[in-house]
Amino acid sequence: MRQNQKGFTLIELLAVIVILAVIALIATPIILNVVSDARKKAAADSAYSTIKAVELAFSKALTTENPPTSLYVQFSTSDTKGYIIKEKSSDSSQLTGITVDISGTKPTAGSITIDSNGNVTVGTLTINGYSCAKSSGDKITCS
Repeated sequence: MRQNQKGFTLIELLAVIVILAVIALIATPIILNVVSDARKKAAADSAYSTIKAVELAFSKALTTENPPTSLYVQFSTSDTKGYIIKEKSSDSSQLTGITVDISGTKPTAGSITIDSNGNVTVGTLTINGYSCAKSSGDKITCS
């Protein structure tokens, strides 16, 4: 008497496992690239919002009685809440009394300078381990 056996042979199971392993080997680097690109984009967005926050603080400062001619902001890891903006002069330690609050991820290093014409010069901002710099226009690139 012959029994009706149901199930997969060992060869069929091994073939499926090999196919799944090949798919995993192909997909893993692609997924890791997507995650890395997303982190770079998030750092670029944070750098952009930091620059815009400094520009806004400069605009607000221009409406005061004694407006500054230019501003300089230095970022460091010791800063916690807001950043103190310094007036750009030969002595960059001269404080203006203006602070800027930055939402999002804050830079741990770098600087932003705004001159009397409103031109923004960005030193390389370090955000989440990425170095972000302003290129032409408002474009921010991180690496």
